[in-house]
Amino acid sequence: MARPEDTLTKAGARSLVVQIREYWALRGHSVRVEAVPIQDWPDMWGVRSNLVNGVPPGTVC
Repeated sequence: MARPEDTLTKAGARSLVVQIREYWALRGHSVRVEAVPIQDWPDMWGVRSNLVNGVPPGTVC
């Protein structure tokens, strides 16, 4: 999947969600990731996850 230029759109945020889930699934982890609207900024979206410092909870670095 090609990475979209504008990741702050709904489509861009959803694309990032898919990429993050696939990345961690290939490494044996199930992570919670969702696209969410940014409050007070119409038409802007972000990504929320349960990653801690960029890795799934409980992962030893």
